[in-house]
Amino acid sequence: MQKKNIFLSFFSLIFVLAFAQTVFSEEVPEKISVFSLGSLIASYECPMYNNYLSTKVVPMTGVFRKASLYSGTCKSPGEILKMKFKYRDRSRKFFNALHEKIAEQYDQKGVWEGDSFGILSVWKWHFIDKDGQSVSLAIEYNEKNTELSMGTVIKLAYPVRIEEEKLCIIKKNKIEVERKTLPDIEDLNWQELLPQ
Repeated sequence: MQKKNIFLSFFSLIFVLAFAQTVFSEEVPEKISVFSLGSLIASYECPMYNNYLSTKVVPMTGVFRKASLYSGTCKSPGEILKMKFKYRDRSRKFFNALHEKIAEQYDQKGVWEGDSFGILSVWKWHFIDKDGQSVSLAIEYNEKNTELSMGTVIKLAYPVRIEEEKLCIIKKNKIEVERKTLPDIEDLNWQELLPQ
C-alpha cells in the first residue's frame, strides 16, 4: 500500500510540474477573427483557395524518418517542385559529415544561412540544371527550436517554379493584395486581433 501511495504521489508531482505553465481557465482562446478551432472549414462562406503547393508526407525506413513532397496545384499540377527529407540520425556530427560530403560532391562549400546563435544551422547551394532551371539544395540542423523538426533535414527545390505556382494561384483566384496604410496602434480594434 505504501509503495502504491509513493507511486501515485510521484506521478501526481510529475503531472503538476509538467502542467505548471498551463493556464486553467474558463476563458480559453479558441477563435481568431471569425475562425474557430474544431469548426468545419466548409461552414465558412468566405472566399477560399488551395495553397500553391500540395503536400504529401511519406513514411520512410532506413536512414530517413520521413519525406515531404510538395507538388504544384496551378501551373504545374501534380509535379514535384520541392522535397524535404528528415534523417533518422539527429546528431550534429551527422550534419557536419553530410555538409562535408555535399561540399566535396559539388566542389563548393555552400552559403551559410544559419542564425548567429547556433540554434538553426543552414547551408545552401544554388545550381542551374541542363534545362536552365534554378535548383536549390539546403541542409538544416536544429537541436533547440521545438517549433521546427529536430535533427537534420535536407531540401531540394525549384525556387523559380515555386514562385510561378504562387503567382498562378494569385492570378487564378484574382487575389488582390491590399497595400493599405496600417492604422495607428491606438486606432486598432483589438477585439478583432486577439484570440477569443
